[in-house]
Amino acid sequence: MIYQRTLQKTIEKHLYKGKIIVLYGARQVGKTTLSQTILEASGKKGRYLSGDNPSVVANLTNRNAEELKNFIGDFELVVLDEAQRIENIGITLKLLVDNYPDMQIIATGSSSFDLANKISEPLTGRSWVFHLQPLSFLEIAGNDRTITTQTMERMLIFGSYPGIWNMSDSDAANALTELSSNYLFKDLLE
Repeated sequence: MIYQRTLQKTIEKHLYKGKIIVLYGARQVGKTTLSQTILEASGKKGRYLSGDNPSVVANLTNRNAEELKNFIGDFELVVLDEAQRIENIGITLKLLVDNYPDMQIIATGSSSFDLANKISEPLTGRSWVFHLQPLSFLEIAGNDRTITTQTMERMLIFGSYPGIWNMSDSDAANALTELSSNYLFKDLLE
């Protein structure tokens, strides 16, 4: 199930104002889903690029502005997911925003400290930064604003990660254990 995220409208209000949108958040909170939803809803010619794809990394690493534009193309809205995996991503984003201000870029990163360290200086004054959290009660409830004891208990026990929210209790417990051991502890140690 895809939830309507309240941050979506805020981000959409900041689009096409000559700045990069940077979307931070823990792993599995829905950054990819949110950025793809914004891309699809924009009505603009858009492109999704993943920092997990070696071809994307190669084409965005240590390139000049013209090479970057040739690779990206004439897209109006570009989502660069997992941006922290691209070497010197801050410089790459600076080149793009300075040379192609009509192109809107949304850069996401699950390793917030890593991405923040790589882009903060080059993008000073050139970015809007947003933080996506797990689902809020209002995002879960949707139009049904009544707080039930069951909903509150479930949030307290299992949290509100989007992918976990609709799982059975045993599946949710297993997924949280995997998430914490594979991702959260790793991020904390890094």
